[in-house]
Amino acid sequence: ESTGEDIRLRRYQTYTADSQKVLTYLDILYSVVPCGAFVCSDDSVCASKGIHLIKGSPIPKELAEYVAAEKETVFDSEHPIYVRPHLKNPVAALFPIIRQSGQLPMALVLLEKRGAPLSEMELGSAKLIAVTLGHQLN
Repeated sequence: ESTGEDIRLRRYQTYTADSQKVLTYLDILYSVVPCGAFVCSDDSVCASKGIHLIKGSPIPKELAEYVAAEKETVFDSEHPIYVRPHLKNPVAALFPIIRQSGQLPMALVLLEKRGAPLSEMELGSAKLIAVTLGHQLN
């Protein structure tokens, strides 16, 4: 990552076997809910679909607090959280991926669709994927 004159190197995190499972479920979700979505820990992106987010890239501190709290959240469009400055769509919803105790918190995050709020069916589909991932990643 480059920030002006500095170059920062990050230690690469591997999510090998689980990465493919996560990508498979993100593909399924995207076929039903065509908006940007990603799975992250409380500090970095694990996988994404429909948006360009590199695996291992950091998430904003503000969003990390929601991931760490492990609480389902539908965000208010009047107080948007943007994952990256180049992404025009703010975060719409966050669904915790509940796994065995002692594991790092993870979440499924959806971005707003262009000018349209997510429907109850779309939010329900995302919640189902998050619950399923919680069972698959144990």
